[in-house]
Amino acid sequence: MADIHKYTSKEVLNKVLLDSSGDAVNAFSHTTSEALNAALDDTNSRLNVSLEGGTIGGDVTISGDLTVSGSNTYTYDEQVDGQVWIKDSTASSATQGGHLRLFSDDGAALGDTHRLGVLEFGAAEDTSSTITIGARIEAIADAAWSASENGADMVFYTTDGNASQSEVMRLTADNLVGIGNSAPAAFLHVGSPSTASDVAIIIDVDNASTYTPALKLAWDGTPVAEVDMQFDTRATTGFKIGTLNSYPMSFVINDVTKMYIDGATGNVGIGTANPATVFTINGDAGPQMTINSATTPTGSSSTGPHMYFRSGNAVPSSATVRGWIGYHDNADEGGGTRLNIRGYADTLIAGASSGIGLYVDTSNNVGIGTDAPAQKLHLQDGHLQIRTNSADAEDNNVWFQKSRNATDGLHTVVQEDDDLGSIVWDGSDGNSFETAAKILAQVDGEPFTSSDESDMPGRLVFMTTPNGTASPAERMRIDSAGDVTLTGDLKMADGKGIDFSATSDGTTMSSELLDDYEEGTWTPTDVSGAGLTAAATAYGKYTKVGNVVHAKLTFTYPATADTATPRIGGLPYAAANDNINDSGTYHAPNNSELGTDDGFGIRTNAGATYIELIKLEDGGDAQNDDVSGLTLNMLITYWA
Repeated sequence: MADIHKYTSKEVLNKVLLDSSGDAVNAFSHTTSEALNAALDDTNSRLNVSLEGGTIGGDVTISGDLTVSGSNTYTYDEQVDGQVWIKDSTASSATQGGHLRLFSDDGAALGDTHRLGVLEFGAAEDTSSTITIGARIEAIADAAWSASENGADMVFYTTDGNASQSEVMRLTADNLVGIGNSAPAAFLHVGSPSTASDVAIIIDVDNASTYTPALKLAWDGTPVAEVDMQFDTRATTGFKIGTLNSYPMSFVINDVTKMYIDGATGNVGIGTANPATVFTINGDAGPQMTINSATTPTGSSSTGPHMYFRSGNAVPSSATVRGWIGYHDNADEGGGTRLNIRGYADTLIAGASSGIGLYVDTSNNVGIGTDAPAQKLHLQDGHLQIRTNSADAEDNNVWFQKSRNATDGLHTVVQEDDDLGSIVWDGSDGNSFETAAKILAQVDGEPFTSSDESDMPGRLVFMTTPNGTASPAERMRIDSAGDVTLTGDLKMADGKGIDFSATSDGTTMSSELLDDYEEGTWTPTDVSGAGLTAAATAYGKYTKVGNVVHAKLTFTYPATADTATPRIGGLPYAAANDNINDSGTYHAPNNSELGTDDGFGIRTNAGATYIELIKLEDGGDAQNDDVSGLTLNMLITYWA
């Protein structure tokens, strides 16, 4: 087939009218008469081809630029060495510029997934001009076409490797965009389950010295949230994600809020959409927060997971840390691990909104209600209560333990008279606290004998401080044998006494309580009615044990001839009955002239505080003249 040549000077291009057989030098084929006019454009030195109402069939090789104008339809395969121009010569391009239309018409309606047209981009892959397609754009029907269905997807392909084309982007007929996904489910769907790359989207924004969000989310045209990496402050500000105009931010799972940031206050809530503080955790029963460490503490200076409480916004340091909670190894203190809670300047304060609840100072002294603990545990202005609620016989204990080994946790036997623990009561004298009373536990004997390694004899010593001194003195001791030693008197309250019921075996016994003991003096007097006055000093003593009164008297009668029955009064207690010789009492007068039958007995009268003398020889009443001038020394016992 002959070529149409481009002329470089003005010459005449002969019109060639060929019949449809194409037997001549066949540059173009035509189906209508005078279909081809050709002229050389001197100005542009290019070949202008104008086709009027015809169809070009066959191959056209153009060495130069091809400008196609008009509204005709061309059906051909072209190889253009140069550029292809599509020019719109209409008076206005408001609705359409140069126009290239690719269409498919095989005499039947377009089928589902059939191509409407394809643009391919190829190049030679060797010196033999072997042309290989490197990229392709296709228009594909998304359903079988009809008068009411004309949908199509636009699909972009690229080649990776040896002419292996794969889809990279699809614009669907229903206005969805898929990148790496041939069935997008959203306006923009990036990636798919079969995508090998771990990174689906990279947004690269160079917004140095400016604030230009990399991604904005809008509602009804108004931005409400954004994602950004501020380039000029990325070292401090870095990646940002958030809302605008004080909108809150929620993180949800299955439409349930798991974390919430309040837009007005900035408070963060986990498990709640109403955080009342800067950070609020609200969850079900069980642990609400867990802090893990990638490593296990291995030494006294090795710390595990911890939290800092500090002032200012500086990096935590000794100058800014005001407290921390941490978990670290405790190998330097007997082994094991521990939870550390520390406060400002290595002190710890815990309590209500006002006052001191719990305070630990730099010496590890613990104060409750005070920030100046004087001992390891100091309770200020409060009470100590130990309570047990259990369905068994167990109780709570307060332990005082001592070892003579100076290392915590190790044992060395204690020695006799070592103090094991004490309870001390102090009172203020206006200047300082002074000890008023003390209970002391001590070792009472040799512990840990060879025959008994668990032997630990002990005693309790009770001490009080005497008036006018500042040093407590021992008042009572209970030793390891159970003996009780008192250094003072044992005084019973009225109606109280010593109960001997541990030895109860009497069938007619009414009481074993010794509730009365008394010692004292009394003065014997004559109450016979004779008005007698003792010729010498009258004197009496008594001891009362329970209901029994033991009394001693010395009484010297004056010389008298009175015959009334002798009565000696002034007894410390009234007699309980009036029986003769009720008490079985005798007397020994200091008169050597009396014979063996001489002497007197006594008689008591119920309710009376005197005794009457009776004769031992016949049991009859004595008379005052029987004791005239006698000195009576008597021991009497009666029931009061």
